[in-house]
Amino acid sequence: MLVVLVPSLLFGVAIGFVTTGAMRDHGASASTPGAPTSTSQASGLLTGDLSPSSSVVAQPRMDASGEPTNAEPTNAEPTNAEPTGDDAISTARSGDCFNDKVVGGQSNLTPTSCGPNTYQVLQRLDNTTDSKLCDNIDGADFSVSYPDRDVVLCLSYQYSDGAAHAAVGSCIGQSVYTQGWYPYACQPGTFKILARYRNTLDASKCGTWPRSDWSINYNVPRNSTLDLVLCLSYQYTSGGDSGYAQVNDCMNKVGGGAELAFHFPDGSTCDGTNVVITGRDNLYNDRNLCGNDGWQSEEVPRYPQFTYTVCWRPR
Repeated sequence: MLVVLVPSLLFGVAIGFVTTGAMRDHGASASTPGAPTSTSQASGLLTGDLSPSSSVVAQPRMDASGEPTNAEPTNAEPTNAEPTGDDAISTARSGDCFNDKVVGGQSNLTPTSCGPNTYQVLQRLDNTTDSKLCDNIDGADFSVSYPDRDVVLCLSYQYSDGAAHAAVGSCIGQSVYTQGWYPYACQPGTFKILARYRNTLDASKCGTWPRSDWSINYNVPRNSTLDLVLCLSYQYTSGGDSGYAQVNDCMNKVGGGAELAFHFPDGSTCDGTNVVITGRDNLYNDRNLCGNDGWQSEEVPRYPQFTYTVCWRPR
């Protein structure tokens, strides 16, 4: 049994991730992993290595090796504001916040305290009406041009939590104290952002990502161009792809015992892979599912829908 302590603000305390399961002969009983040291997303991982002689037709997980890409438009959304004599626009500076009370399809910014559902000024551009200049401002996702003032405000919408502006490839998670989502260092129990889709609330777009198993969306009142869907991938203790595997997937098996891991092939064929997945369910340590096949199982207490047992055999 290997116990790894990982300090984590996500869980509030150091968590003991417990992994067990050296290579086992058929019929040997697997030891049960110890409980995590606190209630959290920590997982227990079990493996069993059996080698049947029968074969199964394998199929590749298409595009499993595709690198995550940022699916949202890179350009800030420009709009012209209705003419106004409000001195708040004339004196607007970085860090100021506004509500946008849209009137007749045009922005109508009014000053307010910074908080969720407000727009924060990232940069003020004088002597121009070119909103595209905001495209080069890191974090800008909206812009308002004032032709009567010859001013452009580059803005960042303040979503309901801190995860909405996290970049593709980074990780987010939920504290044990709140249901909100926040950026965290990637580690077991967090979710990696695979893609971001702007101007939509359609989570079905995430289905094209092989490792996507969760999504969250943000609905922006009066400005659907800032609606956002994040496609997420739960980060398992196993560190490989077994948590995302489905029956008939072909995979590469590497290591053994507590270091056993499975990975999708780099291409769109099964060439070079050495195992095929023969069974899967969402139960923990369900070795009966696998019969004489090898197996791996992981428990995810906080998100039980991610608990799994997968079965495999050599190709």
